[in-house]
Amino acid sequence: HALSANTHHIVMDDGSFDFGNLAPGASSPARAVTSGNFHCANHPSMVGSIGGTVAPTPPPGSGDGY
Repeated sequence: HALSANTHHIVMDDGSFDFGNLAPGASSPARAVTSGNFHCANHPSMVGSIGGTVAPTPPPGSGDGY
């Protein structure tokens, strides 16, 4: 089935955690993540970091309207 455009799938870049699909307003179970970069597998331009690490730059051409 197709995912909603608002559903996010957060993954740590180093593969240590995959938080799965998160619907709008939802949260994932608590995880012991202290630092690292992450991205949304559904929206490649959405990237971030935890614990003060430098957030990655979205890949070229990843503009997905968000």
